Amino acid sequence: MVGTQGILLAGAGAGFWSEDCRAALIACGINPDACGPYSEVSDAISKERAAYRQKRIEDAEASPGRDHESNCPLTARKPASKPSDCFCWQGTSQAVADDMGVDGWLLANSEAGHVQPDNLVRDGTGSITGFGGKRGDVCSNIVPGYLPNDSFTILHHGKACGAGIHGEHNAVRRVEMGYEAELRDEHRGTNGRVTTEQRNEATRRNADLSAQYTGQGPRRPGEFDSEIAAANDPNNAHLRDVTRVTDERREQLTRDMRDEAGKQTDGSLAAKIDAAMVDPPDDVSPTDEAIAKAAECLEAKAKQNLQDMQKEVMDNHSTVSQSQACQDACAAHGVDKFSELPPDVRQQVLRDSRAEVRQRNDEIVAQEAADPHGSQDRHSRERQADCLERQGNILANDFRNDGTFTDHWGGQVSGT
Repeated sequence: MVGTQGILLAGAGAGFWSEDCRAALIACGINPDACGPYSEVSDAISKERAAYRQKRIEDAEASPGRDHESNCPLTARKPASKPSDCFCWQGTSQAVADDMGVDGWLLANSEAGHVQPDNLVRDGTGSITGFGGKRGDVCSNIVPGYLPNDSFTILHHGKACGAGIHGEHNAVRRVEMGYEAELRDEHRGTNGRVTTEQRNEATRRNADLSAQYTGQGPRRPGEFDSEIAAANDPNNAHLRDVTRVTDERREQLTRDMRDEAGKQTDGSLAAKIDAAMVDPPDDVSPTDEAIAKAAECLEAKAKQNLQDMQKEVMDNHSTVSQSQACQDACAAHGVDKFSELPPDVRQQVLRDSRAEVRQRNDEIVAQEAADPHGSQDRHSRERQADCLERQGNILANDFRNDGTFTDHWGGQVSGT
């Protein structure tokens, strides 16, 4: 079997979710262990696809050979010029499901989906640092301390096959674009800056839609047939089949996770999963209360993730955290990081390092001013480090006594 049952990413696992959250997510067809930083989720998806591609290429080359799936452009007589030519992992046959397992097939046929919209926390000009930027570039942050590769994602089932209009990722993106259009109209002429409340509303909408993609026919195939046909894709019959099979396997995933929970000693999680379903085992679709709880959990995790990323940038990249004043204070109080210092000591460190921070910020700005057209590689290690250092200094001043950051940065919608 290529796939792994109970895919566990580093960002999930025991303690990552409360038991109530786990029960609600499972009822909604969401594997609570298959989530985490964007880079890890994306890498897990890529590796699952690559492993099955390699298996099917080797199977086809064996004697007697096994032909590729009907949706795959390769045949035994047309070998792959490169592994990515094989698309058997999108196959909907039972043989592929047996090879990969339900978890593995759904993983391969998914996208890493942000709960907090990535495109609202950054712009194309890097307004915080003065550096230009683009997606994946910390220099484009509107919200300081956002780390694209560390941002919280879940599996949006339904790979963007062909026109990509059948998948959950596409459905969430359509909701995002609709809200962005509202924001664009409201903020036209103001450089597209939106409020923190509006950025949080976008996160809430994403969480709601992700939770409503339940294990009981979430993509509603019939509603997508006309869109698939309108795409005029020669592969549209396969797209409809992928939509149907994704629904079936997502429901099976829900049942499998419930059965696995039933093997636990105290049975408390299994009981909560049952309570979150309409009429198990016949109808394993989630109750309205479970959908609301799952959305609440996803939204809370995305917001906490932003705070965690910001703390990481402040503690490991700021001039403040690297200053002698901070190092001395940490040694005196037996801690390792600026964020772990008592609030009054942090304020003293900020005062003691103020001149050092001002000098370093001026150096970063001067460096950019000497190269206004960005002849340096925008993703160069040096430039990215400068951006994070300056953002970390901003965050050190916004770190509150309760260990959270003052979120007053809002966001930005493009195209205004």
